[in-house]
Amino acid sequence: MLNRFKQLINLTLTDEPRHAVDHPILGRLAPLGDDQSTLVGAAPHGARSVQLRVTADDSELGAALELATSAVQSLLVLDVKARKLVSDASLKSYNDEWRFGTSLMADGSARGFEKPALSEEAFCAQLELAAIEANGANSLTFSYTDGGLFWGHSHYVCSFDGLAMQDVSVSMLG
Repeated sequence: MLNRFKQLINLTLTDEPRHAVDHPILGRLAPLGDDQSTLVGAAPHGARSVQLRVTADDSELGAALELATSAVQSLLVLDVKARKLVSDASLKSYNDEWRFGTSLMADGSARGFEKPALSEEAFCAQLELAAIEANGANSLTFSYTDGGLFWGHSHYVCSFDGLAMQDVSVSMLG
């Protein structure tokens, strides 16, 4: 299928697209500004879409496109795995620390609050996949928002072994 796609956009194995292309699985992909080694678009995910970024890194763009295509085709399974990984890394911290806070009232006083503790299922349900990045032939990153559980932070699951998701890093930034 990838070879057919390359024929459709008239690429050789080492060429990079100079304009937007329509991929049969990934949809419309466009170069990121002047960076011809990165394509951006949107991937379908349920009733909505998520941002998609495909970067050649140190390999051919075709290898990253193959990885992105496989990831999008397996997205339901990969999303469940990634959510579980975020839960394993962050749920205890949420329940022990992040669900407590203080609100500033109109009169200038402060009032403490406590959000309910969450189960793994409830925690995972709060995570929303925002973006997928395929970087080279083996690196996949899934970016999640969390509905405000961590005060505007985002969660990232980076798989260094592609779809296998055995060699991963889970982080929170924001």
